Amino acid sequence: ISLKTTMLNVESLALLNEIIVNTKSSILFRTLRKSGLIYDISGKVRIFPKNLIFLKFNTETESKNIERVVKRIIEKLHSLSKNIFISKQKLNTIRQNLISKLISNYQSPEYALNFYVNNFLFYNETLDFDNYLNMIKKIDLVKIRKVIKYINLSKIKLVILTNKKLKNAKEILENKDRGHR
Repeated sequence: ISLKTTMLNVESLALLNEIIVNTKSSILFRTLRKSGLIYDISGKVRIFPKNLIFLKFNTETESKNIERVVKRIIEKLHSLSKNIFISKQKLNTIRQNLISKLISNYQSPEYALNFYVNNFLFYNETLDFDNYLNMIKKIDLVKIRKVIKYINLSKIKLVILTNKKLKNAKEILENKDRGHR
């Protein structure tokens, strides 16, 4: 499958990353912080050949909360795969914050080089930075929902790295009672 012809693209995933995890107003931050389970969370979406999508979450939490944090992340990703609600105003704010962050990061030669290499690998052409920002400006909630459906958040496989042995790791990851893995 050519990624250019699918609903999946770098700019949609970048915006989705901000919505789900990478800001203080993100869905996972609000959910986990409000529950008192984390101090902070950040994340990154990466795309690899053959449409392999890697979502990386880094959390700051107490050891006693790790299992509950993992369960809540799985539950939230599963619920987002069914329905994501975000207001147009909130989407516009997140989009503008992402654009500001990208412009600021682009000042770094290392970031600029990574931008061009990653986009060349994804699109098989060099994408102009201003064109990329314009593509982000055009993303709407319909597009975000299509991307979520395409990557199927309810079927994500998790790898958990922790310094604490999880007693119920298999049950947490299988989540049999919710019908998803």
